Amino acid sequence: MSMSLALADAFIAKVIGGQNDTLKKAQARHALGDAMEDFQIANDWSFLLVDTDRTFAVASCTIAGDGVSVTVAANGFQNVLKRMTVTGTGVPANTTVSAVTSSTAITLGTASTPGTVTLTFGGTIPINTGTDQYTLPSLFWKPLSCRLVSNAQRMLKYVTPRELDMITYNPSLQGELGYYTIYSGASFDANSTQQSKIKFSRVPAQNDTALLKYYRPFNVTADPVDIPDEYLYSLLMRARFLLLLTENANDERLPAYKSISEQRLKALVGKDRNEGGEDEYERLHTPGEILAERGDPLWPRGDYGAGMADGGI
Repeated sequence: MSMSLALADAFIAKVIGGQNDTLKKAQARHALGDAMEDFQIANDWSFLLVDTDRTFAVASCTIAGDGVSVTVAANGFQNVLKRMTVTGTGVPANTTVSAVTSSTAITLGTASTPGTVTLTFGGTIPINTGTDQYTLPSLFWKPLSCRLVSNAQRMLKYVTPRELDMITYNPSLQGELGYYTIYSGASFDANSTQQSKIKFSRVPAQNDTALLKYYRPFNVTADPVDIPDEYLYSLLMRARFLLLLTENANDERLPAYKSISEQRLKALVGKDRNEGGEDEYERLHTPGEILAERGDPLWPRGDYGAGMADGGI
């Protein structure tokens, strides 16, 4: 039941009789983006939850004659970080990124075959000794959790930038990681990638790897429409209401469209927050309680506290 952007534009524009009008369909696309923004701020949707434990490919990467200097078109390397793994035609096994010069230029740690190829990068965040700040994926909305998965094997606690300042005595000291925060890191620039930063505390004293689970934003340019089937028509209904509001604020259909779209959005938020359906306990659970219910007999529970022996839940 997924719907292409072209059909969605026509469906939305039909509310003002513009399903065959190019200009009206362009206005419908803006209304769709407006509706997605309404949905975005209404809830942290489970279907938008992703993580950094996945690779991503960048096409048309040009490896220079030296075998290590690589360039690509504008912002092609915006999600690449130092020490990420790299694979591709002519790239030796176990190659990593040794330096990120810009969003269009990187350096490989191992000489590779010169040419234009598609490179695939590992997605997890490589934490480097002495570096506490890293650029987040371009499609980042807000975090769900962050944990170390290489050396330390533990969860990190999110704190606000202000809280981090309050609990940090000397921000330059290296040590064991316990906290992370999210911030923009730069002034707004309409021509930049506008990517947020993740900052760890303390400054890492050893290399590690961070697995970040996060919510991504809706993508108004994705085709088909960037939403699961069971939410599709509610989103389109919201877009119709917003287009109608812009086209004719006195239209007598507006109250009905507003009421229906708001009721549907409220119901969908409730549905999304009850992900487990009838199998979901409607009460708060502590991590220790959930761990104890699992009843894993393979590890002792006394020496290090519940969950420490096998890394927690």
